[in-house]
Amino acid sequence: GAPPTWLGNKQTMGRIVWLIACALFHFCAANSCPATYNSPSVLPISDCSTDPNPEPCLGSCAAGYNGTATLNCDTATGTWIESGCIAVGCPVNSTGPSVPGNCTCLPGYSGSISPSTTSPYYTGACIAALCPANSESLDPTKPTNCTCVAGFVGLITPTNSTPFYSGTCAPASCPANSSSSNGACVCDAGFSGTITLTSNGFTGSCSPAGCPVNSTGADLVSGCLCNAGFSGSVTKSVGAPYFTGACVAAPCPTNSSGPSVPDNCTCNAGFSGS
Repeated sequence: GAPPTWLGNKQTMGRIVWLIACALFHFCAANSCPATYNSPSVLPISDCSTDPNPEPCLGSCAAGYNGTATLNCDTATGTWIESGCIAVGCPVNSTGPSVPGNCTCLPGYSGSISPSTTSPYYTGACIAALCPANSESLDPTKPTNCTCVAGFVGLITPTNSTPFYSGTCAPASCPANSSSSNGACVCDAGFSGTITLTSNGFTGSCSPAGCPVNSTGADLVSGCLCNAGFSGSVTKSVGAPYFTGACVAAPCPTNSSGPSVPDNCTCNAGFSGS
């Protein structure tokens, strides 16, 4: 700063004394910004001027921070006070305190996040890992939705390490009284029902089918016999109606007449018997 006017232009000794006082006590020193700095940073006390009216210093924010770095000199302590830089939050599918504070991908996502000095102030991304074999997701962007496909059972759980999931999907075992056929479970011969394979195994069951009309027995599995007056045979089979063959009413024998044996046959005129 300039010496006070009361010293006069010709008072050389006074000017010299004034300049010495400025140098010793810094009350007329110009503000001196640090040559280079990235905020946030720790600056030594010597970097701050004690000028009573210092101008703020503008700089660039460190990687992972957004804003304009501003340093204001605290003349009471001779230290810089930083402001203006805001830590960028972790991007989608990642978690952590902030980009400069370290972001890691969520379970089921692969990739990495690194701080950057240019928008969006980070590089990298967290991408959903593919669902493992024999499983699928209705939303491929969300690995937490991986479920086993029909005919397979298991549990898929997202993790943070390669391959970013744990668990497998194994072929489902068909339930009792059914067998595997072309990737599906089909009820055995003589059994009726429907087996639906799901990601949790299966639903449905197979139960013994009843004997068909004009036959008698516990069920098709145990065996069915044609009723009296009916001829034929019944054999259990796979798929509706779960049997082959039939029991058909026997026709009236020779010298008799009527609709059929079970519907009553009578001897013709001139013949006796029953």
